[in-house]
Parts: sequence; structure tokens; C-alpha cells
Amino acid sequence: MKTHQRNITIALLIFIAGLIITILTTNYSKNLLENQREREFEVFCNEISFDIKKRIDFHAQLLQNISSFISSSDTVTKKEWESYISHSKIKNILPGYQGIGYNILIPKNQLDEHIDHFSKVYKDYKVKPANDREVYSSIIYLEPQDELNQKAIGYDTYQEPVRREAMQRACDLNQPILTHKLILVQESDKNPQSGVIMFAPVYKRDMPLNNIKERQDALIGWVSSPYRMNDLMENIIGHWNVLENKKVSLHIYDGDDLLDEHKLFDSEQEKPVHDNSKKINNLTQKLDLHGRHWSLVYAHSDINTSFLTNKVTIIFSSGLIISLLLSLLLLALLNTQYNAKLIAIELTNDLQQKNAELELAKIKAEESDRLKSQFLMNMSHEIRTPMNGVLGFLDLLKNPDLNRDTSNNYIDIISKSGERLLETINDIIEISRIESGEVEVHYQKVNLNETIKYVYNFFHTETKAKGLDFKIAQLLDESKAIIKTDKIKLEGILTNLIKNAIKFTDEGYISISNFIKNKDLVFIIQDSGSGIPSESIESIFNNFVQANKNKRNNHEGSGLGLSIVKAYIAALDGHIQVESTENKGTTFTFSIPYMPDDNL
Repeated sequence: MKTHQRNITIALLIFIAGLIITILTTNYSKNLLENQREREFEVFCNEISFDIKKRIDFHAQLLQNISSFISSSDTVTKKEWESYISHSKIKNILPGYQGIGYNILIPKNQLDEHIDHFSKVYKDYKVKPANDREVYSSIIYLEPQDELNQKAIGYDTYQEPVRREAMQRACDLNQPILTHKLILVQESDKNPQSGVIMFAPVYKRDMPLNNIKERQDALIGWVSSPYRMNDLMENIIGHWNVLENKKVSLHIYDGDDLLDEHKLFDSEQEKPVHDNSKKINNLTQKLDLHGRHWSLVYAHSDINTSFLTNKVTIIFSSGLIISLLLSLLLLALLNTQYNAKLIAIELTNDLQQKNAELELAKIKAEESDRLKSQFLMNMSHEIRTPMNGVLGFLDLLKNPDLNRDTSNNYIDIISKSGERLLETINDIIEISRIESGEVEVHYQKVNLNETIKYVYNFFHTETKAKGLDFKIAQLLDESKAIIKTDKIKLEGILTNLIKNAIKFTDEGYISISNFIKNKDLVFIIQDSGSGIPSESIESIFNNFVQANKNKRNNHEGSGLGLSIVKAYIAALDGHIQVESTENKGTTFTFSIPYMPDDNL
């Protein structure tokens, strides 16, 4: 009794140790996967930020090119401006801008002359707003000439403080400069967007530009490009599909203060990214963009964590199963050793009194040892093989560079290995119940034809995948097919026999027949598989035996299926026999008493 308790304690300690290792491994794997997801999120954000900066830089280069074009000409007419912008195909190269404009610098004493000249170009042209000031800067050209841009013709950008600051800096530095956040003149009251404008200075031809004073003296105007932020970002990011696919939201702020009054763009306002999800992995990046810097705030939505959760669950479940199997295996080994010692002691005590039983006792001890070795060998193989698969691919999952498809493939292999472990455990539990005499028969009303069809449909896909001709050769008349039997055990018999036939049949056919002979219900399962060696036929119904084990190592299984079949048939008062020829096929024939439904 004490020895038995000690064995249980040792097995329990092994299970606890395995559980602790499993928890530590699961936690490590969870952290590893979360870190991998964070790195992927950061790389994605860097790519979006790079695309934004690259697009703004392209716009700046465009404005410098147009400025050079104007500076090289004595004058630029409206027709020449329209032709240059049209032939540049700017809209196709850099979509998302509101327009390309040209502002000229107008001294107060030249204002009337300026208005008189451009009144011939535009109907009802005037400089706005009309209040008195020392210098003006009117938008004289703006392409494309759509409804929104027509509202801006004649607008004096220099009189507005935000625009004037950017225009002055652009002149002093001789480079394109972005404004602070503003509302464009083109905006209507309906659905207004935040905007910014980029100004590039235009200087007189052949004038020195070595310092600020020389640049101010040479200044004749500015080339500008206004941007409605939602339209600009839509063209850069691609209708927000890229952000939504990654479950990422993006907020852009003008400057360092992350306040609503400085917000330039909000992807969730245009197309919400899962409002009911919490945000994780927040990341803020700064972009220096031509005199301004923007703050880009990314947030990752925790809306689809099933991939991560499944991985962690599989790792934990696999570790738990392995720990349980190891403890059960150790307990079985210790109990087997303990029982062997008891048998040896008992035989030793009887040796002096029963010399006649000495040889029998020796045989029993050897048989006990053989069965123990056979049990451990089979169990070791059937547990170690899928266990190695689980552990090996768990180790491969730690690789942070795995893509989703490869990870899912590894997870599938781990899942199948776990299913094989579970099948082995179920077979062992069933054999234990059979050998302990706990098998009970529960008779019930059964439609035999439906049962056979159910088993047939269950294996049809598998046989079709192997290219086998799987058929039902013969069934009872429906009037005789309603019987009394244990449905679960009958299905178990048919399932194990057909599974066995599929395992050892690579080509040809598998058939099921059923008929009544005398007072028995007869079933025939026939295949064209590899067959059973004649010397192995007598032992195939023993535990842990596979007749083709040495020749066909590719067949997995615990070797308990036929043992269960024989026990179930015996429980139903039936009989089974087998006929087989190597390389030609095998026929299993079993019978149980035929009991029509009206007999009970």
C-alpha cells in the first residue's frame, strides 16, 4: 500500500514539474509572439511614414521646378500657365493635391493697374479682401480651374498671418515651406477638411540670391499648392484599405501638441477601424516636412487575436498532454515493476512447497516481463513519435521570421500529433475497461442499413483521397434491417475493421457485405491490400500487434484496434475469423446473433 502511494506521489511530482515547464514555455512563447507582432506593427508604420514624406518631398520638388520655369520667362500668361500644368500631367504623377497656383507680389501703387489688367483675363476680377494695405499678393493662376479653385482667384494670401509666415520663410530661405494647419479658401461649409499650403518663392531672372536681403529684393511671387488633408492622405495610403487591413488607425497633428485643434487627419473619422476594439501598440513618429514637422500617431486595434490565442492555446495544451502522458507512463512503469516484484516474492515463497509449479511460475514471470517490455516499447513509440513532432514544431514556432502560412502549417502538424496522442490514450483506456471486465452491452433499436451507410459515408472521403473503390456490396431488405443490438459497439467494430483495411490498402477496393445466415447476422469486410503473413494471423487480435509492422513502418497506430474488435464481438455473443493472402488482400468475417426488433 505504501509503495503504491509512493508511486502515485512520484507520478504527481512529474506531472507538476511538467506543468510548471509548460506554463513557463507558454508564457515565453506568448511574449515572443507579441514581440513579433509589435515589430511587424513598427515596420508597417515606418513604411506609411516614409510614403507620406516621400510624397510631400515630390510636391516640393514639383513647386521648385515650376518656380524655375516662371523665373526663366519674362512673363507668364494664363494660357501658358494652363498649357504648362496640363502637359506636366501632375495630376497623374502626384494625385491628391488641390491645385497648383501662382501668386504675384503687388505694391500698393500698382494695385489699380493690376486689377485693370486681370479684369480682361477673368470676369469680375478683384483682389480680396479689399481693405487697404502696403503690399498685396493675389492668386492670378490656379489649375485645375474647377468650381472650388475658381473661388480662390484674386485671393490675397499675404494678408492672412498663417499663410504670410510661410511665404516670408520661403522667400528668406529660398525653399518650399509648408504652412500651419488652416482652412482653405476653396472649402465650402459642407464637410470642410483641414488643409495646408506649400509655398515656393519665385525670383527675378539673373538677380543675386546670396542672402535674405537679396532674395527679398529679387522676389516677384510664389508658386503654391494647397492640400485638403483627407484627399491627400487618401491618395497616399490608398483609400484607407491598407490601414484597415492591418487594423491600424492614424492621426496626424501639426506640431508636437497632440490636441484636437492641431489635428490634420484622422483615419477613423473617414473610415472607422473597429470602433468596438481596444487600441494597443500605440506609436508616435515625428516627420520634418519643409519648415514644419508633423506628429503621426498610430494605434493597433486588438480586434483579431485568434491567431496569437490559438498558438498559445496549442502550446499550453500540448505541454499539458505531454506532462499527463509522462506521469501516466511513469506510474504504469512503477506499478508494473511493483507488481512484478510481488509476483516474484510470491513465487519464491511457494518454491519450497511446490516444485511442480516451478516451471509454470518461471513462465509467468517471463511472460510478465515480456508483456511489460512489449507494453513499454509500443507505448514509447506511439507516444514519443507525436511528442517529438509537437516539441520539434513548437521549437520552430519560436522563429520570429515565420510568415502566417508557415506558422499555420506548423500548428496543423502539432494539432494532428495531439490527435494521435489522444487516439492512443482512448484505445488504452478502452482496452483497460475490456480487460477489467467493465464492458457493458446496451441493446437498443437499430436500423442496420443506416448504420452501415453512416460508416460508409464517414470513410468515403478518405478512401476517395487514396483512389480506392469503396463500396457496399450487399445490404439487408429494409423489412429485416430493424434489429436490436448495441449500436455503439457495432459501429466501433465496423469502424476499426474499415480503418484497418484503409491503412493497409494502397490500391484496389474495399467492400462491405451484410446478410442473414441461419440465426446469425453476418458481416464481411474485404480489401485488396497487402494481406497478413500466415504466421501472424493467430496473433493479430492480441494487444499492441500489427501484422505488417516490420514491412510497413509507415502505418501509424497503437495496435489495439483489432483487440477492441474481438472484445466487442465477444460481448455481443459473436465470432470473428480472418482469411488473408499476402499482397492479394484480407477478408474479415464476423457474425452476431440476429435479433429482429419484434423479438425483444
